[in-house]
Amino acid sequence: MKINRTYLGKYVELTWRDPGESRQTIPNYRERPRGLGCLATWRERGIIIDITDGVVQLEHSHATGAPLLKQDDEIVCTFVPEDLVESVVVYEPVKEGNS
Repeated sequence: MKINRTYLGKYVELTWRDPGESRQTIPNYRERPRGLGCLATWRERGIIIDITDGVVQLEHSHATGAPLLKQDDEIVCTFVPEDLVESVVVYEPVKEGNS
């Protein structure tokens, strides 16, 4: 799925197929899964911070180090090839105010 650059900076839920868990022992080869049935499905939430060369960078968390301790910043993210993305759900902020 082509990910539009308008998703940059948006908090989203990506559903994507992961070929990383593809090695399995299957006793009966005739009953083996085929096609997308062989791939794990992930649903991950975060902010899309980059889309380059067909790879989406999804940031889950970002920590700023303590300045007095001279610690570096740290982020936790997932890199997902666009071709493996099945769907994108964009979450919108809730506006606070009088109800």
